[in-house]
Amino acid sequence: MKKLIVLAFCALTVHAYAAVTVAAPTPNAKLASPFNLVASASPCSGQSIVSMGYSFDYQQNTTIFSNTSSIAVSASY
Repeated sequence: MKKLIVLAFCALTVHAYAAVTVAAPTPNAKLASPFNLVASASPCSGQSIVSMGYSFDYQQNTTIFSNTSSIAVSASY
């Protein structure tokens, strides 16, 4: 089973991670590739969200979306 990691980054890189909410997939969902990935992030320490991204365990690639605080994509592993 692959593990999905969703990240959001604040404008400052001083150990600032935003609170990320993943709306889909739900926890422990059994997924087939591709699947819908819906996530959003709230600002942290008063800083804007500047990008979001996701990756899978055991893969070197990370998909990054710039200038957004939410994503709704069809993700494949």
